[in-house]
Amino acid sequence: MTDRARAFSERGIEHVIVVPGARDGCESLHGSSLMTVSGPKMPYDPTYHAFVDPLRLSRLLARLDADVLEIHSPYVAALGALWVRPRPKARTMTWHSDPIDTFLSGSLRSRFGERAARWCTAPWWALFRALNRSSDAVFVAGHAQYQHLTELRMDHLVHAPFGIDRSVFRPEARLDTERAASLFGAPKDAALLVASGRFAREKRWPFVLSAFDRLSQHRRVHLSLLGDGPERPLIERFCRGRTDVTLPGFVRHRPALAEYFASADLLVHGCPNETFGLSVAEALCCGTPVVVPDRGGAAQFRGCPGVFDYASNDAGACAKKMERALDQPRTPLRQAALRTSRRLRGHTESFDLILETYRQLLHREQA
Repeated sequence: MTDRARAFSERGIEHVIVVPGARDGCESLHGSSLMTVSGPKMPYDPTYHAFVDPLRLSRLLARLDADVLEIHSPYVAALGALWVRPRPKARTMTWHSDPIDTFLSGSLRSRFGERAARWCTAPWWALFRALNRSSDAVFVAGHAQYQHLTELRMDHLVHAPFGIDRSVFRPEARLDTERAASLFGAPKDAALLVASGRFAREKRWPFVLSAFDRLSQHRRVHLSLLGDGPERPLIERFCRGRTDVTLPGFVRHRPALAEYFASADLLVHGCPNETFGLSVAEALCCGTPVVVPDRGGAAQFRGCPGVFDYASNDAGACAKKMERALDQPRTPLRQAALRTSRRLRGHTESFDLILETYRQLLHREQA
């Protein structure tokens, strides 16, 4: 959100962000306006709030009278956006997550089989198709997710990969051995592993910890889990009494996050339902090799230098790939990761693609 606000402001574009929060309010965010609409806390993660009144939201959005109305959530926010009258000149949606495959398809498939899973999720996909049809463009960051949605007959899809701020995420952020060990809270002779993301159920942290546990039984390694969230008590129980796992919390400062990524010997990723895999991309730009599942957003790097993929949800396979990566000479492996990172778009390039889409939509409206 902050990167988007800064990018709009730098280009002289008036930008208003409307989010749910503890109370109504308005403040400046890097030149954009951040408006907060009061709403209750989410039951699973009380650090988040929810929109509950789509009519109130639609009236607020109508008063703002934007040329382009962006939808970043497919729930009440989307309903409020769809009810805005008169209709904005352009209405877009960003596909940030895949709630159906993340929370429904996998469990249904494991219990009842593929055919039953497809039958049960079909009505939900029909609802999302209707939402997509009401948007003039639907931005999808990950290549695998774009293909998946295309197969599901989604309309107006635009493949718009996230951009990486290469001025921050770069190999020069790497610390020397002594400072890196101090940053991770690890012995100097331990291999440093890092994982990053929200501590939530869908991120599969028990899986990552299980794979690391297998690796640590015969290798001197140390893991830093960067993040916070509702699953933190579960993770803390796993870490109780261990000295080879540290929980630095959510690293808000981007240069500090780059230091973790660049100083690690390896980044491990466990979620097979990511739509893009931003932390994986940022680590590669730091020259850090990655171990990723063979499904989801990070799977776009399968077969690339510096990338080790494993069968999704197989902790033993993940541990073996981590070991294989650590067995290789570090300098050539880091250079390989950097070669792969050249496939990624830069921060400015990615945002300009979105703006060009907006220009085309507005030009169509005027024609």
